Amino acid sequence: MHSMLGYTGGFVGPLIVGWILDAGGGMARQAWAAAFFVIALLSVIGLILFAAMRPSGLAGDRSK
Repeated sequence: MHSMLGYTGGFVGPLIVGWILDAGGGMARQAWAAAFFVIALLSVIGLILFAAMRPSGLAGDRSK
């Protein structure tokens, strides 16, 4: 599962950045800023999803 998601992200990520750059005018600073903003936004969303899916109470885990 992790490999599939990683390879999918590695394939889809550059396509999305390319689409954003094309829509924003290519080499314009605003286009690059938008592309990096989308990368950061998706990273934060992924972090939130991983935190939400984290199992609780596994055997051997320390209680905090």
